[in-house]
Amino acid sequence: MLKILIFFVSAFAAFRPVLREGECPDEDLAILCDSHCYIDYAACKDACEESGCERICLNAYAGCYSRCPCFELCPNGCSDCDNSVCTCRSPEIDNIDHRQCIKEANDHFTSCVGNCQYTERACYDQCYSLLVEESDKCPCNSGCPLGCPCESGYSCQKYITAICQRQSASSYVDFSYMISANGHIQENRYYSSPLSTGSYQFLYNSGFAILNGQMFLYGGNQDPKKVARIEECAIEDTGKRLINNFYGIEGSLVTLPEIVEETILCNSYSTTALKCESFNGEATKAMSDVQVQHQQGCMSLYLGQAVIIAGYHSDSVEFLEFSGWQNLTEHPGGSTFYRHTCASTDDGILTVGGYSGSSFSKEVFYFKNDQWTVAGKMQNNYQFGSMIFLDSFFIVFGGNNNYNTVERAEWQNETVTSTSVIHDHGGDCLHPIVFETRPDQCSEFCSQDFCYFLP
Repeated sequence: MLKILIFFVSAFAAFRPVLREGECPDEDLAILCDSHCYIDYAACKDACEESGCERICLNAYAGCYSRCPCFELCPNGCSDCDNSVCTCRSPEIDNIDHRQCIKEANDHFTSCVGNCQYTERACYDQCYSLLVEESDKCPCNSGCPLGCPCESGYSCQKYITAICQRQSASSYVDFSYMISANGHIQENRYYSSPLSTGSYQFLYNSGFAILNGQMFLYGGNQDPKKVARIEECAIEDTGKRLINNFYGIEGSLVTLPEIVEETILCNSYSTTALKCESFNGEATKAMSDVQVQHQQGCMSLYLGQAVIIAGYHSDSVEFLEFSGWQNLTEHPGGSTFYRHTCASTDDGILTVGGYSGSSFSKEVFYFKNDQWTVAGKMQNNYQFGSMIFLDSFFIVFGGNNNYNTVERAEWQNETVTSTSVIHDHGGDCLHPIVFETRPDQCSEFCSQDFCYFLP
């Protein structure tokens, strides 16, 4: 067995690629990446108690370094390479996690020295030491040299922007803020918007969906057939028109991720209650009608196709096929179930909140393999809320009737394992517009002639 292992190790060394000086455009990052792969291999080997274990460690090492710049899976260095170390090429420019971490360290330093007395030299020194210590833990610095995720203690976060324009009722609020997925950071953000006309602001009661990488906004009380989009930090009317009126709280929509993406919109209200249409970024076209009215329901993706779920008049669930809308298993929330929100997971659909006609729901329902199960429970009721699913958790942004909290739920093995309230936006909002964003997106306020940084 020993001879076989020696032969295996020798063969492995013989076939392992060698970086030649000057041939790799990202040589320093390649060496850094490979060295950390080797450190992990050495630790794995040292923990082995039998020869077969070392073979596993060697295979893991080969898989690790093959993903490094200038090795097998990234032959052109960091060009078209998704290894996290490539985010450390110029982290101060193109690594948002690095910049955010440094910003947080500087903010903590500023707060720290603000509590020091003018003559307290030791206090200033301590603040500076904490700044250095915290900065070292940032992605691409010494405590986290390969970029996110970090083992140094810094928690790399995702960030979400939430936007709402209110109606005249006093319980409703305007807001536009960025929040980190753990809720520890929450800051106002600034978007310009067309002026209101009549009694309603431009975005009030609009539906929203990402299409071709851009956030599009549809309908609403101000103009129920408008199509708008967010361009950097401006909300702009595209001038394009829907076929039918669309209201965010009454209708449902989702984007199909096909070769040519298109957003499916079903109005579910009034005389066009069964009408659906699609929009591909340039034009709209009529589609098959749904079979029943889904007023105040929601729509999400399942197996890459649109699914519309329940509503004021029904618990029916319909699945969009080439031949039209087909029935799936009814939603278990009640014979009528509405005002809920939903989102897709990798292989299913979650619904949160809602109202059965007699009671509000805290249950999280999960749909997979044409079956509904109760996957957990939220701390709070939600109606007319919005939801975003991100990897191993989802976040629900509250709607109206004083259900204004923002709640995060951890998702593991198709179950809600825990929840935590991370924010409260302090008033009612019908289906807040929510989307993943950079932490520094639209952090400046601009007038016609000047921009102001507002920390």
